[in-house]
Amino acid sequence: MNKPGRWKHLIMITAVFFILWQNAGNGTVQAKSRTIPRLSPSQVKVVNHNFRNDTVTVSKVRRGDVIRIYQVKGRLLKKQTARRSQITLLVRQLGTTSGRIFLTVMHPHKRPSGRTWVSYDEEPSALLKKNQVKVTNNYGKKDTITVCKLKKNDVIRAYNKEGKLLKRQVSKGTQMTVSISQLGRTSGRVNLTVQHPNRRPSRKTPIDYGNETTPAVKASQVRVANNTGAPDRITVYRLKKGDVIRAYNKEGKLLKAQTAKGAQVDLFIDQLGTVSRKIYLTETHPSKRTSGKTAIFFSGETTPDLDPGQVRVTNNHGIPDTVTVSGIGAGDVIHIFGSDGQPLAKGTSEGTTLTLSVDQLGEGAGQINASVTCPNMEESGKTAVSYPGESVPNPISVLTQNTVYGYSLSDAVNIQMNTTSMSDKKYAMFVPQDALDMSGSEGKVRANPDPTVDNQWDVRGGPSPDSWIVTRVSRGKVVKVVNTVQTADQTWSQIDFKTNWVHAAPSDLQYYLDPNHFLSGTDGYYQFLKLSGTAGADENEINNKILNNKGILTGKAAVFIEAAKQQNINELYLISQALLETGNGMSALANGIVVDQVDGQPVPPRTVYNMFGIGATDDDPYKYGSIKAYKEGWFTPEAAIIGGASYIGGRYIHSSYRQDTLYKMRWNPDRPSSHQYATDIGWAAKQTLLIKKLYDQLSSYSQTFDVPKYNP
Repeated sequence: MNKPGRWKHLIMITAVFFILWQNAGNGTVQAKSRTIPRLSPSQVKVVNHNFRNDTVTVSKVRRGDVIRIYQVKGRLLKKQTARRSQITLLVRQLGTTSGRIFLTVMHPHKRPSGRTWVSYDEEPSALLKKNQVKVTNNYGKKDTITVCKLKKNDVIRAYNKEGKLLKRQVSKGTQMTVSISQLGRTSGRVNLTVQHPNRRPSRKTPIDYGNETTPAVKASQVRVANNTGAPDRITVYRLKKGDVIRAYNKEGKLLKAQTAKGAQVDLFIDQLGTVSRKIYLTETHPSKRTSGKTAIFFSGETTPDLDPGQVRVTNNHGIPDTVTVSGIGAGDVIHIFGSDGQPLAKGTSEGTTLTLSVDQLGEGAGQINASVTCPNMEESGKTAVSYPGESVPNPISVLTQNTVYGYSLSDAVNIQMNTTSMSDKKYAMFVPQDALDMSGSEGKVRANPDPTVDNQWDVRGGPSPDSWIVTRVSRGKVVKVVNTVQTADQTWSQIDFKTNWVHAAPSDLQYYLDPNHFLSGTDGYYQFLKLSGTAGADENEINNKILNNKGILTGKAAVFIEAAKQQNINELYLISQALLETGNGMSALANGIVVDQVDGQPVPPRTVYNMFGIGATDDDPYKYGSIKAYKEGWFTPEAAIIGGASYIGGRYIHSSYRQDTLYKMRWNPDRPSSHQYATDIGWAAKQTLLIKKLYDQLSSYSQTFDVPKYNP
């Protein structure tokens, strides 16, 4: 039998071998605990985020350690295995308020550690956005900080730039105003935090504020009308309700003070004076210091002299001579004098151009003088304009060809003339003598080659710059014969195409004058679109959908929008006018012309731009359009757009007539028969096609229509 001591010895040996077997993988023969030590709280960092996953970061762990996170009641929130010595676990949401969690760690072949309890803070409050805050730096009373889009019991704290707390206030609703004794006279910055209930304060949001002094008036905001026989007027635009405008003379005497009731204010002054000089304007916003004085130059009561380039004299042979004055306004009175000072002609313009007839200036070269008188102003000085001697037409030759643009030679003829002799007759054309009824002083087209078709003859450009092709002239159209030519088989009458107008029938006049004939949604309805005020169109849409591949205008949406804001004009109207005048951005005037001479005098060469054809008279549009641009300082495409917008706005839209629709520009219903842009009764309706087309291409814009109402 075995003795009891021998059994005890056997059991001890077996236990030693079991321990060695358990630790064989670790290369040690020493026994270790099967429970891993619990984490230290210093190893754990918990961040309770706002509007995103919360994070629990555990450091000083071993690769392969398994971290488990539990809520207070023991529900597992997250489990993740470490791949390095630090691990970050994302938890969907711990909650908006503060609290506690506990963690365990377990290593392979080990039992989980005990619990490690960790506390965390409440979530931070949402950061204030700058568009929630408005800071008003007042003069003579407390400054204010207004914060909107809040919740009840939100706490707002305001700090200065050094971090000093200026004010703490609790919101009682969705908006509150914090009053502060004084932020300072000059501009600066405050920093704001918001703290929602049971949350930490947000980070600071920096908010800039202006100084206590009102910004000075800009010259582009002001129009001065120095009238004769009527009170002078100073108009200031782009104001806010309550702004006070004060006008002073050069000696500092207050002439007038006026408070704006809207975006514009008019100051009427008995007389500013008959000569050109300066006035000085200040602006005072409510609760602001008065701005500094802005000097505004105004013209005297005398109308500025005509530029020689505005006047074109045509010295005809055998018919009355003509003097054409362009670049003027409706209501301007033109006087023409001979070289001896004797009056030759006088007329009142109904648009931008006026042509006057003079019996005969004489066969040789000479000089006339022209003056202009704008409404409510004195007559200008006399501008001397030279003209050449009469040129006698060269013999006319009929080119031999069977057809011209699909018409036989019995219906049309190609008239070849010398370029010099045709230079003053580019609006003339020839028609067969037997097609005219000349029983009166002015004839009419009597017949057509095809009696079933109207408009059989018209003038078109021929195969060379100095030739014309006659293809159609409407039956019944009034004509004036200025020359006759006998060919081998036909007598041809040269008619003056410039006088080739027909008086509008009463029914036609009534149609275009009556707004009820142009329904909402149609092209014609856009003649009632208010041009004063921006359209609010999107810059990218304009560039991509309207100005794409439009020559010099490509990518210029921001400039048109800025011009519209400065001048308070619809940007789509400006764009439509520019597209028309520049041939979709391709004209030479739009793309830059070098000017080295103005009014016959040498000037420093500069490249100029003209986007609206301003001053580009018919006789030499490139020359006079570029000279006008040089005088205006349009040395960049951007300057031409903004300067041209100012010119357009001052003439009609923001003039004393307030013609801020195409309909008003044509008919001027407040003052009928005066200051009308054009004589064509259909002019306003004809301008609308392109404007509507531009609007139709956009998805974001604003429109305001002003349809006049007439008493029955």
